[in-house]
Amino acid sequence: MKKSLYALISISLIGMMSGCGSSSVSQGRSNLQEPIIPTAQKMTRANWTGVAPVSEGFFITNDDNLLSFKLQDASIASHDARAMTVLIDADNNPNTGYIHGHGAFHHIGAEYMVQNNQLYRYEGNGWHWTFIGEVSQRDTADDERELEFAQNMIHTGDTIRAVGILNGQNWDPIRVTDAVSYRLREEVANPTPNGYSVSDDATQLIFQIQSSSIAQGLMHTNSIFIDSDNSAQTGYHDPNWGNIGAEYLIEDDRLYEHIGDAGWHWRFLAQVERRVEGDSVQVRVNQDLLHLANRIQTVAGILNNDWQVIERYDVAPYTLEDHGEDGAGGEGGGQTPDSRLNVTDHGDTLTLTLHNDQLHTAPYRTDAIFIDADHNPQSGYTNPDYSLGTMGAEYLITEHDVYEHNGGGWSWTLVGHVDPQESDSDITITIPKDMLHLSATIRVMGSLINQEWHPYAPAQVQDITLVTPDNAHLTVSHDLAFFWFTIADQNRQFNANTHTEFYIDEDDNPNTGVPFNGIGAEYRIVDNQAFALRGDGEWGEPFNDQPSQLVRTVQDHQITVRPTRAQMSYTHRHIAVSARVLDANNEEIFRVDPVHYEVRADNDEITLSYRDPAFYIVQIHNPMIDPAHFGQDPQDGNVWSLHVAIDADNNHFTGNQMNAVGADYFTHSLPTLQHTYHFRGLEGADSWIDRWDVVEGGDTHLEVQNGLVEVFIPRAAMQLGDHFTIASTLNNSEGRHFYWTNRYEFTLQ
Repeated sequence: MKKSLYALISISLIGMMSGCGSSSVSQGRSNLQEPIIPTAQKMTRANWTGVAPVSEGFFITNDDNLLSFKLQDASIASHDARAMTVLIDADNNPNTGYIHGHGAFHHIGAEYMVQNNQLYRYEGNGWHWTFIGEVSQRDTADDERELEFAQNMIHTGDTIRAVGILNGQNWDPIRVTDAVSYRLREEVANPTPNGYSVSDDATQLIFQIQSSSIAQGLMHTNSIFIDSDNSAQTGYHDPNWGNIGAEYLIEDDRLYEHIGDAGWHWRFLAQVERRVEGDSVQVRVNQDLLHLANRIQTVAGILNNDWQVIERYDVAPYTLEDHGEDGAGGEGGGQTPDSRLNVTDHGDTLTLTLHNDQLHTAPYRTDAIFIDADHNPQSGYTNPDYSLGTMGAEYLITEHDVYEHNGGGWSWTLVGHVDPQESDSDITITIPKDMLHLSATIRVMGSLINQEWHPYAPAQVQDITLVTPDNAHLTVSHDLAFFWFTIADQNRQFNANTHTEFYIDEDDNPNTGVPFNGIGAEYRIVDNQAFALRGDGEWGEPFNDQPSQLVRTVQDHQITVRPTRAQMSYTHRHIAVSARVLDANNEEIFRVDPVHYEVRADNDEITLSYRDPAFYIVQIHNPMIDPAHFGQDPQDGNVWSLHVAIDADNNHFTGNQMNAVGADYFTHSLPTLQHTYHFRGLEGADSWIDRWDVVEGGDTHLEVQNGLVEVFIPRAAMQLGDHFTIASTLNNSEGRHFYWTNRYEFTLQ
């Protein structure tokens, strides 16, 4: 086993980006060089020339490679737009995918979502998205923002629908475009696919570019940049050509070598073989003209007579073929096998095994494993030059030592030690999970590091779902008066010093509330205290800043909190709950995945009576209804009033979204305010009440009994379809609803 380079580090680890070299330790600090790991694939730019908007300020274009979106809005120039979001209905079917409740959103069912530089795929059942990969986003003008990605990252038909959104600083939508259709593919006779590929034989590198621009005579020059050492820190660098550092450049049939600093300084080396036929150009370069590592990166483009790039291809990593001892292939003349990182979760420990068939023959100096503990690329260590790619690493394990990221750049603190075990092809590390603060899903990447602190066959970034840490799980239940939230873990013993935090997303919408573990929380329960999110973004007591106690029970293997329904008085039918467990020092031990929960009512019922020919009589049956308190004696534990939502066309995609119905009518069924309202729409509505018009002659009246309220709605006030749906809210003494009944469908009689 190699002797640790970091055994003398007691406080912190600081990496310097000053190039490659040896590591030394002085005064408890190390100048450990930051490993240079291959970049994630970068996207190119769209050509917007002549592209007309598909909606006001919303542009879409595509070619054989890229799908690109652009938004133009003054909020971008004023920096009020925090994020750009595009919902993509990939199958052009509004009944599949994620369906939003109102506005332009309800015209599409989104299979994919792009937000800032991240692409997600919809997984169904509420707000469930899986991260696919990073995309390219940039501001191209004061008031323009565009994003694009390789079209093959998503699966589509010939036509898609899309909605463009600009989110404000609080993630509220400050601009939403119309839902628009866009045709990706037209019928073309004998289309020419654009493409770029790299291959090699025993003596030559072979580059192939195929494009209709070549056949049309639009190509003046082809350019190919070669990053021969797989390092963006060396050679020529231009962000317009991707995140590589090029040691070599091929222009048509001329090969150049980069000299000097990172600027445009090239020296002619040799003529190379170039052949142009029809719609393709092939360039062959003798490998003995180049100094190549086993793994290289290249990027290519086609330029017109004005030296403007008319087609650009993505950065293409390439591993040279193994042609034996006499063949090409970098160090040793053979192919370097890629590494694999295997992760096994044993409940209390993680085992990480870095595998490489040439482990003991490879010119490696050490190993490095990065862990994105919260599965969030916006936190922890990240670097656009790294194939950490879509992860922000909170932890680094290298040789015997475990480091935690300090924030900012390459800055780490030593937090513990491990005992790696080596075999012929494996380095295996077992680490206690309580040394790390891990969410339920983590992201990992491992690599061998060679003598120059470059990566040596890095493993692929991968997502790992833990044994919901330590076999823990979260359950949610409710009755008419209470919620129960329980964390259980048969492998861990809880005690009075164990702290818990539960986060409740009352509308199951991650874009509202305080972000936590993939949900947007409006309520928070810390041990035995409940808090509600206030308008200023701070947590306050739910009852007008008066202390609110709840029941908390700690057992050996589970902790349960029981708030009253009234403590979360705006809870919708669909909620999401997540939680975390903390130690006596309030350090997080683990957190659990969100539970998406439907608040159903087992003891309520809505019926409809036609006994009076002038009224629809909506009957709400619920044992919580007490005429002694209904509208008279305010008590938080009793139903004080109720409202009725009527979906007249039985279509929850239209009307105002209430409890999974699209309400076309709504009754204020307070004892002193009994009107019928008709949904006006969202246009020009600054508040919820602005969406509704009072129906003339639509005043209701109530009859209240134990467990029953009858709401008499004039038949002339509503136009009902043959099939319609009714739901109701029960409200507390402040008039705030704390309970949605089930929805009930009816056939008009």
